[in-house]
This record gives sequence, C-alpha cells and structure tokens, in this order.
Amino acid sequence: MIEGGAIDWTGHANQSAREIEEMQDFNASVDAAIEWVKTNSNWEETLLIVTADHETGYLSGMNEPEDGKWNVMAGDSSTLPTHEWYSGNHTNQVVPFFFKGAGSEDIMSQVKGTDPVRGDYIDNTDIAKLAKNTWWTNGSNTGGNDDDDKKPVASGSSNAFSGLAGAGIMAAVIGALVALAQSVGVVSIDTSAIDRLIRQFK
Repeated sequence: MIEGGAIDWTGHANQSAREIEEMQDFNASVDAAIEWVKTNSNWEETLLIVTADHETGYLSGMNEPEDGKWNVMAGDSSTLPTHEWYSGNHTNQVVPFFFKGAGSEDIMSQVKGTDPVRGDYIDNTDIAKLAKNTWWTNGSNTGGNDDDDKKPVASGSSNAFSGLAGAGIMAAVIGALVALAQSVGVVSIDTSAIDRLIRQFK
C-alpha cells in the first residue's frame, strides 16, 4: 500500500501549490505501479486501486456558496487554477476511486448512485468487504451485510480454490505495492520471497 499522506496535510493547511506537488509525486507512484504490473504481472491477476479515505479542505471552484452551485476549477498550465478552500478539516466530499484489473467487475457491482458532477459512486468501505467476503474467501458479497462475518464458510475444494485465488490476488496486489515503494525509494527490501509467492498462483 502506498499512501500520499502529505496530501492530507496540505488540505488541512490549504496549501494549493504544495498540494499540486504532492499529487504529482503520488501520480509518479501510480505510474510505477502500472509499470510493475506490465513488467511482472498482468491485469487478469492484479488489481490496482487508487483512492482516498476522505477529502480534506473542501477544495473546489470559486464563490460556490455565493453562487449556490458547483463551479469548475480552471486555469492554464503556468498558474494555479481558480479555486477556493472551504474548510481546514476532513469533509464528506466525494473522492475519486480509480481501479483496473482483476476484480473490476465486482467493484462496478457496488455502485450506490450517481453524483450529478462526478458520476457513479460507491461506498469505499465496500471494497474492504469485497476483499474479505468475496476475493479472499468464497463468500458472496451481499452488499456489505456485516452479518455475513458471523456465518461459517462451507468447506470443499471449490471454496479452497477460491481462497487460494483470493490469496493470489491479494499477494499480487501487495507485491505490486511493495515493488512500487521500493522503486520510488520509500523502502529497500528483498522482494524475492513475494515474487516466488506470486508465481505460485500464475
């Protein structure tokens, strides 16, 4: 997992230029993850998710409260866009959720509604439930029903295979993220054990 933690700090401080710098750095880490998948894996066995657990600062277009509507942020490449910070705290603003690869259909099935500006949206906590109840085991995701946590999972070869497939997906995701962290210099570790684990599920 890679976190652009300073993006949150810039939102609390309402620092626009610093926010752009942090987003550029984070974009570079996403590019490195994509390159790792292309070189070491494939999109049929690897899932890449890029999202946030919350927005900070309510960064949006100028004069929205006065205008009573959402206003686009606009500008040219040499200046900051027209924008305004409306908070110094975490907000309930819809955050982007980008994904590609194995399990994409499961994510699309979690769409809860459509935002008039940003389009279809999901509850990002449903992704953790998908990972636990569908990808990791052979349980059926029932739209985030936490009662499923209490139900025993039936045994059998198909369930065992699904559990292994889920483990392979999770191992591939973890391996991709570790490789990304290493490639951008965040950590320096020997990933050969993880690579061997991933190869077991190819």
